[in-house]
Amino acid sequence: MSNLYSDSALPLWKQLLYAIVDDTTLFAEILKSVSQELNLTLKELAEKANIPISTMYKLSSAEADTRLSTFKKLITFVREEEKKEQLQGKVIGLITSRDVLDEFGNVIEIDGETIRIREYLANTIEEGIILGVRAVRDGVDAIVCGPVAANTLKRILEIPVIGIAFSKESLVNALKKAQPKI
Repeated sequence: MSNLYSDSALPLWKQLLYAIVDDTTLFAEILKSVSQELNLTLKELAEKANIPISTMYKLSSAEADTRLSTFKKLITFVREEEKKEQLQGKVIGLITSRDVLDEFGNVIEIDGETIRIREYLANTIEEGIILGVRAVRDGVDAIVCGPVAANTLKRILEIPVIGIAFSKESLVNALKKAQPKI
């Protein structure tokens, strides 16, 4: 999705709010994106925001001519969820490919401390660098990414940037996956 609101550093609730006045197709796109960002299905989002599931599906399919009270419930819920996230410890931005992102959840425990992982999907080094800048705007406390992007990001960002290097173990695992295909 590429639009004025999602490409900016706006909080999710403001993206929804601004999209309401734009057009219903854009609102539906942003609603689906917000649902994914909060790691909720549309059904879960509807339940937690106290909105009928049928109304939520209409909103997500750009069919809705919805009452103001429904939008207020949705935006209020998203705003409160974002506030909760901001209060919950450290956030690490993980910039990498889809197959690596799929290996991790959104939270990891290290030495008894809960650290949230915010995922950034990058398929090229250039995307990794752009997403590093976006991650800073999103408020992450540090970034973990591939070594090449890390070298550049360390020079331009003022938060810790850690490059993940290959280990013998990861190389052996990759070779095991490649062997049947050779």
